[in-house]
Amino acid sequence: MSNAQEQFVLPSYESDDTVRRLPRYFSAIDVANHNSSSDCWVSFLGKVYDLTPLISEFKNDAQLVNSFLEAAGRDISHWFNPKTGNIRTELDDSSGLTEPYTAGRKILHVLPTAPRTDRPNDFVIPWYKDEKYKVGFLTKKSRKIRLHNMLNHEEHILEVCKEETLGQIRARYLEHNAHAHSYTWKHLRRVLDMHKTLEDNGIPDEDGLYEEYAIDRDVNIPTLHLYYIPHYSKPPHLGCYFCSDVVAPRNSFIDRTLDQQCTVTRPGLAPIASALAVELLVCILHNKRGPYAKAGKEYEELHELKQEKEKVKENEEFDDKQRDEINSDFEDDSASMSFVPHQIRFTLDSFSMSNYTFRPFPMCTACSAIVRTEYHRRKFDFLLEVFNNPAYLETLVGLDKMMKKAEQDESERLESIHEGIDESGEGDEDEFELI
Repeated sequence: MSNAQEQFVLPSYESDDTVRRLPRYFSAIDVANHNSSSDCWVSFLGKVYDLTPLISEFKNDAQLVNSFLEAAGRDISHWFNPKTGNIRTELDDSSGLTEPYTAGRKILHVLPTAPRTDRPNDFVIPWYKDEKYKVGFLTKKSRKIRLHNMLNHEEHILEVCKEETLGQIRARYLEHNAHAHSYTWKHLRRVLDMHKTLEDNGIPDEDGLYEEYAIDRDVNIPTLHLYYIPHYSKPPHLGCYFCSDVVAPRNSFIDRTLDQQCTVTRPGLAPIASALAVELLVCILHNKRGPYAKAGKEYEELHELKQEKEKVKENEEFDDKQRDEINSDFEDDSASMSFVPHQIRFTLDSFSMSNYTFRPFPMCTACSAIVRTEYHRRKFDFLLEVFNNPAYLETLVGLDKMMKKAEQDESERLESIHEGIDESGEGDEDEFELI
């Protein structure tokens, strides 16, 4: 296996079910983000609880609800005795009795020693010991990592928990990239094990060392590099119409005369295109694979295998099972009103048609992972920005950087050619051909 192939070997990721079964850890910032009556989390004694159902249940008791809302998004370990896990107690000087220490708060399921009728006492397990409200554990320490997407060079800095596996960290990253599962994660050119934590993957937490020398810990945040892995498994993953373009869609009517607008001056093209669309639909409906019918190039390759098999019936390269598969594949498609082209392009100048098969372009302005992720994240705001700023998509997927790099490479190539001419006084004519 070549080095290039080794670089893009997809590691064995944890499945989503595996990640869900692992203990969940949260940082103080994670808890602080849940600080409203409709989304109320608190942490105490290393655990994280979601109190939203309790607030909804006792919404008519303002005092009980307010005690929770005051603590929303905060750590309330000071409410509890760390040895017993119960509410702290204090000695009441006036009565000489041991009373729960509530600092004047009315806390649910915490009853005073003296009989009271204004507190619900029909509970079996107090909320702070009821596991159904627990959503996870509070991390012992959080740390920052930088995720660098090698596809579009987009970076995100995440604050993660030291106990989390990389599979769990990837679940956090899904908020920024819905296709995070399609990437190989690396650090210092080494593929990381998604079943292990950062420490277990050889990425130590050096915050303590930086604090010892009074250095800002954000100076050196560990960087993980994410390499996109396109999956071309069967059925083949084909590109969309825009995968063959290196520019974003623009208004084709601006700065064009009427004779340059084919839909205006060539009205016959519309029925031609619609007729071809109908024929494509019929081919798909008649094909046993339906929308997964083999595209043009794949069909031609299959046809070549079929011809080879007919010429050499006893070819040792194919066993009986492989021959049957080749025959079956070809017969399924050949009996389905021929192959189904992936794309048909009509050239008006010569009245000719060409068939093309395109693979997905990682920087496609329509179907690439980053475009779909941004659409799902921002919805109409994303569309509005695309409509108002045609260059936005090119910047988002990295086409602008790619084009600048190509121009720079071409400029350097021409410069080297001219330098060679200046030195020798002559140049190879072939070197002046620009492609």
